[in-house]
Amino acid sequence: MMNPIEQDRCNARWKLLGDTAGGWHKRGVQMEAYVHDTLMSQKDEIHGLKKDLDSAKTELNTLRGKANDEHSKELERTKKLKEENDKLRVDAKKKAEVEKQLSLSQKANAIYKAKFKEQEKELAERNSRIRQLEEAPRADDEHEEEEEMEEGDEEKRKRPRWKSDTSSRWQSSHSSFHPHSSNQREITCIEETGAPWVVS
Repeated sequence: MMNPIEQDRCNARWKLLGDTAGGWHKRGVQMEAYVHDTLMSQKDEIHGLKKDLDSAKTELNTLRGKANDEHSKELERTKKLKEENDKLRVDAKKKAEVEKQLSLSQKANAIYKAKFKEQEKELAERNSRIRQLEEAPRADDEHEEEEEMEEGDEEKRKRPRWKSDTSSRWQSSHSSFHPHSSNQREITCIEETGAPWVVS
């Protein structure tokens, strides 16, 4: 048997071990409860985070769809702008070509106007020369007529009196003749030479 002192010491050791074990058990239970509560709270938090994640995914998909729609619209608008730009370039080329043709036409018109003025000038000069040439023979003819009239007056003054009488008789008899009368008669005229000739 053990002496009482050793027995007390052994009992004290077992009590200490029991208190220590009980403490550890109590601490383990508290730790388990803490862990359980922590896990439950984390589970709720994870569930909330999962909901937030799903919501974020939905929003992201919505934004992605909107972005795709905007991108498609932007591509369509870019395509239209490119077509309009190409059209404007073509129109600019056409405008430049039209302006070039207009400039050439204006230059050609200026050349034609200058040539037309030169032709008008030449025509005016030609008409002036023609008038001068036409007026020159008239002046000569008028001069010749004046000379012939003067010569005729001289011949009349030199002509014998019987010639003027016969001429006056021919004129009087000729004035009495009417071409449409039914009574046609012979008119005997005396020439300046004195030879008779008949008009029926």
